[in-house]
Amino acid sequence: MSEFVLWRFGPAEVRGHDLWQAISLVAGLTGAALAARRRGLDWPLWRDAVLWTLPEALVAARLGYVLTHLNVYLLAPLQVWQVWDGGYALGAGVFVGLLAGWRFARARRLPPQSLAAAATIGLALWQLGRALPTALAEPALAEASRAALVAGSVLVVAGVGAVRGQHMAFLLPLWLALQTVSELARAVLLTDGLGLWLAPLGWAGLLALATLLLGRGPAPPASSA
Repeated sequence: MSEFVLWRFGPAEVRGHDLWQAISLVAGLTGAALAARRRGLDWPLWRDAVLWTLPEALVAARLGYVLTHLNVYLLAPLQVWQVWDGGYALGAGVFVGLLAGWRFARARRLPPQSLAAAATIGLALWQLGRALPTALAEPALAEASRAALVAGSVLVVAGVGAVRGQHMAFLLPLWLALQTVSELARAVLLTDGLGLWLAPLGWAGLLALATLLLGRGPAPPASSA
């Protein structure tokens, strides 16, 4: 059965699934903004951080997906622009978003840990909302179920930290570590070729990069001549 179409404009369609994705995205952005405010980042500063990082991350996520599905897009190149059909590589988006966020923190001389923690809460909210409907109907170790478990675990830790008044600077490394473990479990259980091991290796690389960048701290103040 085809999914119910809520709205159609030319080749573009808005389906029930797309509406839920939009709600999850809004929930993630709202949660991240509230978490940023709790960490002393006012709204104009957080807005600038989002405008600096999110477009780059989305373009990278889309490009990463296209490059890993060239067999489809070489046959129908115009589908590259049909972003309403989905198709985003989460790892590529996180990689570029991490670098963009670190550049922003350096440019504004902010502690990158505060930005990273707030962004991770938003990312986990989006991931949980996106995965939960599918996870309820899939086996326990399916992709959506693993994503919901990772996001839910991070949000529980963030909630405990909020109750205790902690800033939880390690939230991003925690999320990346759980992503690595999730993909590693998939590779071990499926044992369907060496290609499955690329995903956990990629997430482990992101974990190492995040640990390195978050440990460097804000940029020093500019010296006066």
